[in-house]
Amino acid sequence: MLNALMPFMPANQRIISMEDTRELNLPEFLHWIPLTTRPPNPRGEGEVSMLELVENSLRMRPDRIVVGEVRRAHEVIDRIMGPPMNIPGLVMGSLPLIVVQHMNRRTGQRRTFEIAELVKGEGGTPELNILYMWSAKTDRVEPVSPSIRVKEELELFSGMNEKEIQEDLRGKQRILEWLLKHDIRSVDDVGKIVTEYYVDKDTVLDLVEGDKDVNI
Repeated sequence: MLNALMPFMPANQRIISMEDTRELNLPEFLHWIPLTTRPPNPRGEGEVSMLELVENSLRMRPDRIVVGEVRRAHEVIDRIMGPPMNIPGLVMGSLPLIVVQHMNRRTGQRRTFEIAELVKGEGGTPELNILYMWSAKTDRVEPVSPSIRVKEELELFSGMNEKEIQEDLRGKQRILEWLLKHDIRSVDDVGKIVTEYYVDKDTVLDLVEGDKDVNI
């Protein structure tokens, strides 16, 4: 999921990822700094923990921090606020949205299991508001609760109103459908189209609406 989402990040932003095992593969032109933890050697020395990676990443002035290897939305809170990271709840307020993937070990299919936003609970403690959850019966991601926070933050930080946000999402949906139709699948190729969209939105949408082939 992260490999699919991260090419949509603007190319002028600094992205820092932290994983126990390197799994992310992003477009080469993104300003991306991948970090991985390191276990101690047989003498118990040289360990690099997730907490140390977080501390170091904050010194690098990132626009986005990506933490891998969590299985459920509540695990994000447990992992980031608990040992070894121990990030205060106040800092957790900067994390607006959590997307969790699920792998069916029997079929090998991967599904988006749940999408949740982090909201402020009693005493300022972070709480989850589950927006969508996958249903095993229908094999669809079903709505659970309306957004409390994400829509307002999108409007605040993007400078767009709700109508403009919906138009932007529809444009990106059309781009994804066009990419799929023309079998454009590599991380770098998808990233180039998305980057061009941020630079010259109308030209890319004209290309998509005209269903034109393109040499990337």
